[in-house]
Amino acid sequence: MKRIKYIFLPVIIIPIIVYGLLSNCTGSDKFPNQAPVEVIVDTFDLEVIGNLRKVAKYKEKYYCVFETKRQHTTRNFKKMIALDKAGRFVEDVFLPDGIQDMSYFSFFLREDSLFLKRDQFEEENFLLKEYAAEFKLMKRRDFPIYEDSLYRIFSSCQGEWGGTIFFENKETGEFFEGNSTCIEMVKKIGQDYYVLNNLAHLIYSTSILKISAPQELSPSDGNLHIDFHSSKSMKGIEGLFYEEEFYIHTLISINEQLAVIYSDDKGTFIGKVKDEEIIPIYAFDFRFFAHFHQQIDDQRQVLTFFTPWNKQQGILEINGRLMKFHIIK
Repeated sequence: MKRIKYIFLPVIIIPIIVYGLLSNCTGSDKFPNQAPVEVIVDTFDLEVIGNLRKVAKYKEKYYCVFETKRQHTTRNFKKMIALDKAGRFVEDVFLPDGIQDMSYFSFFLREDSLFLKRDQFEEENFLLKEYAAEFKLMKRRDFPIYEDSLYRIFSSCQGEWGGTIFFENKETGEFFEGNSTCIEMVKKIGQDYYVLNNLAHLIYSTSILKISAPQELSPSDGNLHIDFHSSKSMKGIEGLFYEEEFYIHTLISINEQLAVIYSDDKGTFIGKVKDEEIIPIYAFDFRFFAHFHQQIDDQRQVLTFFTPWNKQQGILEINGRLMKFHIIK
């Protein structure tokens, strides 16, 4: 098991804009000529109605799924609300029973619509169109977790049984595959694809893979729906990092370099990957835990976060170097 390498760097005070309860955010910086991130913290004045489970940004609104426990039953109840960009309540969004029963699900933006898809094993999809306030069950379809001008990338997660990453060549229709369990996100920097895996089954683990030439992966028949199918091939895949009982929140890029956001018992950091270790290069002045939910494009992503010392939760938006923390209270 790899140990995280800590390098204690000189602290540089960075001027940033801060609102709300998190303040005086500073950090250490080793990227040349600029602070690695700009942090803005504000507050969404909203009555908290449970744990913020998922969030997606769609048509300049935040679609938030809260989950609460019900008395006299083991079933949790999900409630979705839409907020405007200032965090003001817009409307409730009805979630049918098919979504209420889901333990794992993801959002996808396609064709000017918001889709919700059950993760792992099942094939249910739901659709929310603009000016609608209810998800409708639709015919099953596959959503790429990442797409550029060359490839559509799909994933299959079978939990402790493994997982697969699929690359579909958009010009030829050819599929290539390799081992990857379980994919949280794909980030492209230059011509390289970086894959973040977070497995929350049995022994918790996280890993980062690098794929520079997808056509060098193993050929695939492109069948994304074989139960318990997990590619064993590491052909064309470089393993950059693996650690058990460790969690990376997301992948970002700074100056066209791969960086990660992660937390440990000392705080929350930005780190770079070198020689299969993570070296911290920037320390946030507040500790938080975040979960990736949506990648809008190569610069923008949306996460949920919570702060363990005061139990606050909210939405984290990343746009390049800019990080906006919207605290819900």
